[in-house]
Amino acid sequence: MASKYSFQQLSHFIFLRINCTLPPTEHNREALKRMDEAVRIAMEE
Repeated sequence: MASKYSFQQLSHFIFLRINCTLPPTEHNREALKRMDEAVRIAMEE
């Protein structure tokens, strides 16, 4: 069954939820940047 949301919308929601639960430390910001980069690369393929 196809989702009514795009992959990009779903990944944005996931990152938003993760970002809300993690304390705003530099380490966590860097981890989120790396996760975002990985999703962008996966979307290109």
